[in-house]
Amino acid sequence: MSLYRTMQTVCIGSSCLLLLAGCSSPTEQAVENAIENDTGENAEVNMDGDSMRIETDEGVFTTGQELPADWPSDVPAYPEAEVQFSAAMNGNTGDPGAGALFVTPDTVADVMGFYRTELEQNGWTISGNMEAAGTSFVGATKDNRVVSVAVTDVDGQTSITVGIGEQ
Repeated sequence: MSLYRTMQTVCIGSSCLLLLAGCSSPTEQAVENAIENDTGENAEVNMDGDSMRIETDEGVFTTGQELPADWPSDVPAYPEAEVQFSAAMNGNTGDPGAGALFVTPDTVADVMGFYRTELEQNGWTISGNMEAAGTSFVGATKDNRVVSVAVTDVDGQTSITVGIGEQ
């Protein structure tokens, strides 16, 4: 079973446990047991405040309200935006990637302009732009990587979702 599928399965439940229970050894053990039962492999879970790190034989998955330490420098975070959620995976056999959800009071147009400009200035090739159902999208490629940015207005705040992965 891939690390990506395992983390996808466990992430929602364990994130809820993390938010509800805070940092506690029984909670960490419950998440470890769930992963080990699902995969048949050993797992090490560490929860600290609003972040979590899960390590298995297949790789590492982290989540929290700060950008991962290995967030690519050529994919900028929107200036002064608040990180609501982030996740990263560096799997030995799983699919590596990262994602983040930000909010800002700036307009959708300002945010989209920023990402189009910054991605191109950082060597990305814009591969598509689209607007659908009130959400603006931009996609770009660089080497063997892809990035997608989705931006929408939610109750007067602009929500920014950035996903980075391999082609």
